[in-house]
Parts: sequence; C-alpha cells; structure tokens
Amino acid sequence: MTKLKEGASSPRLPWRSISVIAITVRLILTSRAPIADCDEVYNYWEPLHYLSFGSGMQTWEYSPAYALRTYFYLLPLHALSQLLLRLTSISKPTLFVLLRSTLSLVTSHAEIRFARSLPLGNDDNDWLKLATLVMSLTSAGFYHAGSSLLPSATVMQLVMISYADFFEGRVWRAIAWGAVGVLG
Repeated sequence: MTKLKEGASSPRLPWRSISVIAITVRLILTSRAPIADCDEVYNYWEPLHYLSFGSGMQTWEYSPAYALRTYFYLLPLHALSQLLLRLTSISKPTLFVLLRSTLSLVTSHAEIRFARSLPLGNDDNDWLKLATLVMSLTSAGFYHAGSSLLPSATVMQLVMISYADFFEGRVWRAIAWGAVGVLG
C-alpha cells in the first residue's frame, strides 16, 4: 500500500458508480424481501388496489362509518399506478413489483444523499461516508423498510433527506422535509 505524501488528499471516491451499485443492491433486495407486516397488506396495499382497480378489501379503518384512515398517504403511488396502467399493459403482479421498486429507489436516493452529505470535515473522510452507506445497505432494518409501504418507512426516507439537506446547509428544505415526515 502506498503512503500519501503529507498534505496530499486521498483519491476521491467514484460516487456515481457507488450509487449505481447501491441502487442495484437495493432493487435486488426488494425482489427478495417478504412483506412481513400484515398492516402493510391490509391497511395500505389493499386500499391502494381498491383505489387503482375499484375492487379489494376495505378495512374498518377506511370505512366511511369510522373513517380513521385517509387515502391521502396512498395518493402518490396511486397516481404512479394509474400512469403505468395508462401507458403500458402490465399485469397486476408486475405493477406491484414496480411500485415496490419505486419505494426502494426512494430509499436508495435517501441513503445515498444522507451518506454523501455527512459533515465529516474534508474529502479524506469519503471512506467513512461509504462505510455509512454500506452499513445501511446491509442493515436488516433497512432491508425490510426499504420497500415497505408503511408510514414509518416513509418517515425514515424523509428524515434521511431532511438530514442531508441540513448537512448541506439547506435548512429550510430540511425543516420542510422533516415536517412532512413527522406531521404527514
């Protein structure tokens, strides 16, 4: 191993390539991740199916008699599903995989932004940023939450994006993302 001269900085990491690898890993993990939470199925995927196709089970929380849950949380994925259904002739299982993959891409974006924005002093600490990204990619919690259609997974994504904006000096954007994540 060659030693750097005093005052020389370490070589910069190829973040674009690292990002492609991270996204690929996250998408592969998504194809292998089970849906481990029955709330995800009955409180989010079924109502999303109902919105998208006009059929599906309705839990009592969504029933007009109780109206404990709103469809607002599902609207972004509903809009994406409608767009995909109008532009293509994909099957329901394929649409499901594409929607879960979309959730994984959002998680990947949040992970990469968070890791790259860490305020570790100078560019010599890129290796610590990479280690943070590798740890999140190999974390069991991120594995399950990365493609989950659950409010807690969305909060995880938005808080990471909020921290990234804060670390990059975009305080008002950080506050906005944090507020959407916490209050939404």
